[in-house]
Amino acid sequence: MPDLIFSRSTNDTPLSAANIFSLAPAAYTETQADHLSERYGQVTTAQAIDVLRDYGFAPVQAAQVKARKASHIHAPHLIAFAPNQGGEIVRGTRGEIILYNSHDGRSSLKLFAGAYRFICSNGIVAGEGFDAKLRHTKSTANNFEDMLRDTAGNLPRVMERIEAMSQVTVEADQALDFAYNAAQLRWDWMNPVEQTGDLKTGSYADRGTIVSLLQPKRREDGEQDAWTVFNRVQEGLIRGGAKIRSYSERNPQGATRKARAIGSISSVVKTNRDLWDLAADCGLV
Repeated sequence: MPDLIFSRSTNDTPLSAANIFSLAPAAYTETQADHLSERYGQVTTAQAIDVLRDYGFAPVQAAQVKARKASHIHAPHLIAFAPNQGGEIVRGTRGEIILYNSHDGRSSLKLFAGAYRFICSNGIVAGEGFDAKLRHTKSTANNFEDMLRDTAGNLPRVMERIEAMSQVTVEADQALDFAYNAAQLRWDWMNPVEQTGDLKTGSYADRGTIVSLLQPKRREDGEQDAWTVFNRVQEGLIRGGAKIRSYSERNPQGATRKARAIGSISSVVKTNRDLWDLAADCGLV
């Protein structure tokens, strides 16, 4: 799957129904997977899009997981929504609502409070306490608007936290600790004593990973406030580019390479949310 960050219009305009269908066709599915029972009360993404529009939110991003041809119409997908009136902008970042849904019975409909940072096109998904979910049952299908109001009410809290992080200066040791723990959200850590060629095949984080996660990719990312440091690490972790050690049967001694972007929507959401919570655990806010 291509980098999920870029499933937006280049000029950040709302996506049309045709745009969404081309990026995430499952969003307009009106049926449910054949194996689901009559108790399954489907809350379709198309219905959710209409409700969000009524509440003043327009779709600005759409993405869908890869699936077999026969099941792609029910596959998990993600839609991000921005306020129609532009919304509050804090440190070049706008609050957004992220919807995650599927029609295959594998996931409830979920809403997350999040944010979008314009300078680096980073999409942020807030962590614990900033989410809501609704099971696909006939008895709960009418509760979506309550869930939407709760999630929209969390957007000011997200922006307040971003503003607070922008006021915190991160010391070098603190940044290293955050990047070290952030790397382990995606890769196992490779200890020096393990560098014997006996490691299992796969990818590992090492000291080079930490350095590359903290390395600014553009002039505007050179500041040491907590919000900027967070975004540097988030970009390298989610979108790839961080240096990692890769081991394979053909190359048992390992080689350093740049990590690819995360290609799973659920993994992008989970890693984003875990990183948001980690920032608090590491004292960045």
